[in-house]
Amino acid sequence: AGIEKAGLRKMILRRAAVEATANNTKTSLRISRVVGEVVSRCQAKSVVTTYEGHAWERLVCAVARDARPDVACVGYQHAALFRLQHAAKRSLGKKYDPALILAAGPVGLNQLRRSSSLPGIPLGILGSNRSIKDVSRTASATCLVLPEGIVEECRILFTFSLSCARACPMVRFIWRLHPIMSFDKLVRRIPVLGNLPSNIEISAQTFEEDIARSSWALYRGSTAVVTAAANGVTPIYLEQPGELSIDPLFEISGHHPAVGNVEQFIRAVELADDGSTVIEYCRKFYSPLDSAALALR
Repeated sequence: AGIEKAGLRKMILRRAAVEATANNTKTSLRISRVVGEVVSRCQAKSVVTTYEGHAWERLVCAVARDARPDVACVGYQHAALFRLQHAAKRSLGKKYDPALILAAGPVGLNQLRRSSSLPGIPLGILGSNRSIKDVSRTASATCLVLPEGIVEECRILFTFSLSCARACPMVRFIWRLHPIMSFDKLVRRIPVLGNLPSNIEISAQTFEEDIARSSWALYRGSTAVVTAAANGVTPIYLEQPGELSIDPLFEISGHHPAVGNVEQFIRAVELADDGSTVIEYCRKFYSPLDSAALALR
């Protein structure tokens, strides 16, 4: 990077140099080293990791095979695959690829199958403890707001829905925080959230109870929307100007609204749609757990 002339190549090399010694890189190396030592000591027959595109997942496969060449490496795709996700959909070679990739349901399985960069790797469905459970709903003018456990995502969704709540006093908003978030701590970071109108509620109920009383779900990257939409709650994606979409329901984006301002949100909640396509798709996101899928082929 230091000797390269200005241009794209110099930028790429400089970024590679930074990433090579970054904390995330060191963490990935530590994880793989520990797993390699455990495999060697206990002569493990198999190693199962998540399969979400993280570098440490591939390193674990490599060091496990170094420690025991006949170890079976299995990758489990449980988190949603996004539209432009690349790392989980490409082969890095036999040493770094899992011997078997299992998905949480038919949606993830089909997305992996459509990738032309995973040649020869067996695919299957393990299922998930998040498989869809039926929730009996009562129709009401209520919007469930589902941010990820990230402060900036909470800021985007909560400040937008706060504007919507003031413009639509007839709609009730339920703010459901990710379990790792605290509303009191969030208010200290985002003071405007400390003064809420009466039609905004901070949820203290179960997710199923919130789904039961909601007609719409405002979301961005949270896969909690899958469970809500599978039970007939209309998903409304909040997009930001100039961003790459992080919508986990990108494959059916034409069947649910996306909004960027309050006026578009008002039109979205006035739109009547049976939602059958969305419900059918979301019910294929997670299958019941089937441990038999772990048997290597």
